[in-house]
Amino acid sequence: MKTNAFRSWVVTALLTITAAGTAVGCSGDPDGSDSTREPTGAASSPLISMDAVCDGSLREEAAAALQQISGTDKFQPGPDTSQSMKQLVGVLVADLKESSRKPERMLCSVSPQGSDPSARALWITFQWYKDTPPTGGKRTHSTYNTTRFAIGDAASYDDGASLFFSCPSASGQDSQGLGLIATAGTTGLDAEPRAQKREAQVRILHSASVALAKELGCFKQSGLPETLGELTPLPVK
Repeated sequence: MKTNAFRSWVVTALLTITAAGTAVGCSGDPDGSDSTREPTGAASSPLISMDAVCDGSLREEAAAALQQISGTDKFQPGPDTSQSMKQLVGVLVADLKESSRKPERMLCSVSPQGSDPSARALWITFQWYKDTPPTGGKRTHSTYNTTRFAIGDAASYDDGASLFFSCPSASGQDSQGLGLIATAGTTGLDAEPRAQKREAQVRILHSASVALAKELGCFKQSGLPETLGELTPLPVK
């Protein structure tokens, strides 16, 4: 956009003047795309309302959980590129046709409005997995470093969480053991104590996973409940 390009040029020129005492021209991308990676939330960053975060996949309990750990209901683009749920489904379906190891695919990356995206951000990814993890069967207890829940073999840490759900029919045929690992990162979103944050992370990840399973047409096979209700951590051993 011309306006963004001009602003990028002005900012670059001013910084150059400050550092060297003379303007040497524009070093930013001509389309102004560098502005999405600025270390602090720029005033021009588009506002993302809570109901639009992660393409609207965070339902009421998940949205409340995100507000709980971030301390806000207003967000901006995070440090990574987000995509719509339908775009993500298209990429994941295409991945199934590849024989190589399936990569992680980003759904969304958001940061509290006005904050530094590199220091405070939520991101959610999905990756195909064959044979229900973890190897050797599901874990049956929590540890000090990992809080586990019975839902989707969910594991929650200080700054992230993961869970697994089955999706055997996504390839167009019943492929036993096929599923997706959902992963969330919550760097710097520490408005709640450890125990509450770990539970909130699972609620956020569960909601996005339910939305994806429905888009892929495998929700009934996923093993995921529609809603979570009360979450009880597995005991520590």
